[in-house]
Amino acid sequence: MSNLDTRPAPTTCGGQPGPGPVRDLLTARLVPLGESTVVRRLLPNLGRRMVGAWAFVDHYGPDDIADEPGMQV
Repeated sequence: MSNLDTRPAPTTCGGQPGPGPVRDLLTARLVPLGESTVVRRLLPNLGRRMVGAWAFVDHYGPDDIADEPGMQV
């Protein structure tokens, strides 16, 4: 609901107590991309719902592509 007050009182939002950033260790899941590429995906993650579904954090490699075309996405 929108606050239509022209001079709203400051409020403390949720979050974890204490100063500094919140640090979470996320577990990656294997996600196939294309026909032969598999990446480890950290985001999007159910534990971090405030991160948009359009934001991806993937890890690819190291991969021996001497006899393969490499990443084909």
